[in-house]
Amino acid sequence: MILDRYSVCITISIEVFIKVILFVTFIFCLSCQFGQESNINTEKLDKFFAVLENKKVVSGSAILVKDGKSIYNKNYNFDKNNKNPIYRIGSVSKIYTATIILKLEEEGKLKLSDKLSLYYPKIDKADKITIEDLLRHRTGIPNMTDLADYKEYSQTPQSESQMMERFYRYQLEFMPGEKYEYSNTGYVILSYIAQKAGNDTYANLLTSYIVNPLSLQETFVYDAKSRRSNEVTSYFKRANWEEATNTHQNVPLGAGAIASTPLEVATFLRGLFREKIINSSSLKKMKEFIGEGEYGLGLMKFPYADKYFFGHTGGVDGYASIAAYNIEDDIAMVNLTNALSFNFNDMSLALLAGFYGDDFDIPVIQESILVKKEILDQYNGTYGSNDFPIKLTFRNEDGVLLGEASSDAQNEIPFEAFSNTIFKFQRAHIKLEFKDNGEILIFTQGEEFTLKKLN
Repeated sequence: MILDRYSVCITISIEVFIKVILFVTFIFCLSCQFGQESNINTEKLDKFFAVLENKKVVSGSAILVKDGKSIYNKNYNFDKNNKNPIYRIGSVSKIYTATIILKLEEEGKLKLSDKLSLYYPKIDKADKITIEDLLRHRTGIPNMTDLADYKEYSQTPQSESQMMERFYRYQLEFMPGEKYEYSNTGYVILSYIAQKAGNDTYANLLTSYIVNPLSLQETFVYDAKSRRSNEVTSYFKRANWEEATNTHQNVPLGAGAIASTPLEVATFLRGLFREKIINSSSLKKMKEFIGEGEYGLGLMKFPYADKYFFGHTGGVDGYASIAAYNIEDDIAMVNLTNALSFNFNDMSLALLAGFYGDDFDIPVIQESILVKKEILDQYNGTYGSNDFPIKLTFRNEDGVLLGEASSDAQNEIPFEAFSNTIFKFQRAHIKLEFKDNGEILIFTQGEEFTLKKLN
């Protein structure tokens, strides 16, 4: 849904909006009439980020790299003493994993046409699933982060055998190759396939195929128990900023366990698309988009005016990330955050508009308020409508309105209050307005829905 002419088309299902889970993925469609020549507006970009910094609605670092050189670098992290913050990049890791798989194919150690049954015959219909299906999210294998048991194990060490025993119990949601459905499970399996074909750990394959050839210093598989000195903690916004969950790296692995800096992510993207890692034949496969999913081999495609950027978005715990590269203009845009209470797409739009000299708005940040317990308690309960695909459940916890969708395993999202009746989740442009003492809920995310209280 296009929110306005300069805003972002978020192709998120309503189920996904209410999930602040591992590897949240969304595609932004930057709809604009401009974007023809580079005329970077650093002054306005500085003003944009100054507002966010002053209001403390986001913490992170962003960079624009043109022709291999940094032309705009903004560190707006809460910790000003950390001059080179390292962030967990979530599902941006999938580009790295796809690259490793393609390198292994170049070396003759696997083929994209290989069946999953060659490695894991106990997976449902493994003889019909190819490695390429895994890369394209066209397997039918359920997304592990959507399932009820995910929160039970996500923060504890998991072995390959433990993870695969879970996956063996999954029944396919559709026949392999039939359609696109994003699945982190598939990329965890790809990590294990890479380890078997490459006869090494995922971390070592990352180093051999990507880190060393590009001379990267701060790109690695993170360690949930031990952070590097400049690796930042992530936070969720409730009444105040609170430390987020800490997913163990063995759970996502190649689906979302890489940490890096904006500069090194940009360096990787440029190296990838300028064939410094994989050859032209592999890159051509990677950029091939088929079907309705608009997903290549580990790649999303982001349109900006008449241009296309290739890359990915990501989220793990309180971290959110986007990495995008335009081949023709040789421009990389990377934005990594560790605390986010602002619309991430709006930030991406501002960075690209700033680079191309296009117009963009300086945000006006409204201060959130505290709402009395007796008022919040009116909104406890479940809301639904025949026109709305899911039910939404809310509860008051310590003065914060928490909401979740009643489908599968969702994590609760904290909504900020801006009046006694209006609450927002600003990361996804979601607005809630309660009426009739909580009997009616007006839900808005691009479109507007009227829900009734069911209990």
